[in-house]
Amino acid sequence: MAFWAEDVLGIYLLLDRLKWILGGMLIPVGLYPEAVRRLVRWLPFRHMIGGPAELFVHFSWDGAAALLRQQALWLVVFGVICVGIYRLGVRRVDLNGG
Repeated sequence: MAFWAEDVLGIYLLLDRLKWILGGMLIPVGLYPEAVRRLVRWLPFRHMIGGPAELFVHFSWDGAAALLRQQALWLVVFGVICVGIYRLGVRRVDLNGG
C-alpha cells in the first residue's frame, strides 16, 4: 500500500486491531452475535489466532492438518493479491519516473 499512501502505519494499525478483535484474541468468537460469527468464518483472522489457540487447548492431528490446509489456502490467496498489487504499484512508479 505504500505505493499509494505515503504513511502506512494507520493501515497497519487498523489491520492489527482487526486481527485482535476478529481473531478471538480480545473476545472469544463464540461470544459474538451470530451475524458477526458468520462474517468471522469467512475471514482469515480466525486461522491466524483462534485456530492455533484452539488447537493448543484441544490438540488433534486431524485439527492440525485442517488448520494447516486452511492457512496454506489463505497464504496462496494473499500471495496472489500481493503479487497483483505489487505489479500495479511498480507500473505506477515507472510511469512517474521512479
